[in-house]
Amino acid sequence: MSLADCITLALKNNFTLIQEKNTLEVRYRRLQEKNLGRLPVFNFLSSNSYTIRETLPSPVYEAGINMKQPVYDRGTIGYDQEEALINYQKQILRYETRQNNVIYTADTYYYNLIGQDKLLIISQTSLEDSKKLLDISQARFKAGDIAEIEVLKAQVQVAQSEDDILTRQARRDTARDSLVRYLELDFGAEIIPTENIEYVSFNFNLEDCLNIAFNRRPEIKSTLLDVELAQIIYNREKSTILPEVALTGNLKYRGQHGITPATTYQFYISGIWEFPLYDRGKRSNTLRDYEANIEIAKINYEEVQKDIILEVRNSFRDLKSNENKIELRNKIVLQAEQNLEATQLQYKMGLATILDVTTTTQSLTSARVNALQSLIDFQLSKEKLSLVLGTIGDPWRSHNVDEGME
Repeated sequence: MSLADCITLALKNNFTLIQEKNTLEVRYRRLQEKNLGRLPVFNFLSSNSYTIRETLPSPVYEAGINMKQPVYDRGTIGYDQEEALINYQKQILRYETRQNNVIYTADTYYYNLIGQDKLLIISQTSLEDSKKLLDISQARFKAGDIAEIEVLKAQVQVAQSEDDILTRQARRDTARDSLVRYLELDFGAEIIPTENIEYVSFNFNLEDCLNIAFNRRPEIKSTLLDVELAQIIYNREKSTILPEVALTGNLKYRGQHGITPATTYQFYISGIWEFPLYDRGKRSNTLRDYEANIEIAKINYEEVQKDIILEVRNSFRDLKSNENKIELRNKIVLQAEQNLEATQLQYKMGLATILDVTTTTQSLTSARVNALQSLIDFQLSKEKLSLVLGTIGDPWRSHNVDEGME
């Protein structure tokens, strides 16, 4: 399974994303509804009644259509349209935020599985080296060159290597099951990663990263929309003191037993103006609350910017630290390999003990594990920085999230 396949499955099956997509569709329908707010509203009315008189009952039938067309609405329709549009845009940003988190988590599980596979290979290599050392020590014991205790030490080293393999296998299986669960697959599904972790240098500086984050992070865009939304709500409340004017039309058909049916038409302009002379300070307090909400939204926008700056600085620092460790730990591996070769040669010549060989073997295994871990950490720190910058989901946004909505 490639990383692209892994992410595709995660985006398709993640329950949180499905929920966010459904919410986006609701916001879209609400936006469509508000965009039609300036069109007239038509209602069909009907009634049927009976009048009991001295003679036969006199049924009365009425049916009609009522129309109401806003003429002046104090700007309410426009404010409602702007609010619906902002809520729709915020939901798109919310979806992108969740999408980015899903991609990052899928990346983490995928690379963790690769890492556990490679750590298992290192343990298997260590076991092979331990068995070779055991064969050499047994041959030397038969030749009378070493004591039996040396053979026992080599056997202990083989047992420890086998124990380490069992631990690595369990961790590999745990990593695989975690990925299977996250992808909503059936447990027992075999996942064999086809990607490889390779070192590719990171060439952006901190200033570049900050600029990218400010332009790409959905959270910054969303909090900026919060400021606009708070201002819209405040302006709408201020306009409530103005009158409302609407054109109303009625078309009515009336029929009664014994009377010729009649059709009537009626059109009139109606207006409503409620001007609060004294409301115990209710409107004034409401406006103050909305003004405070505007200031809070602005402060929140500034706080989010500061939080993102901190996230970028920390992620960039971690990435550079892990990148510097790669070269250093690769040198340590090379030195450990040379040290083991020299110690093995000395052991064959009788100049070193089995303990010296096992110690240098363990040092090499530890160096290989550390080198691999630094490469994995570097790859994960790049994914983390991409998440912090808001660019991790770029390859998966070739189409708009709302494409095809009707």
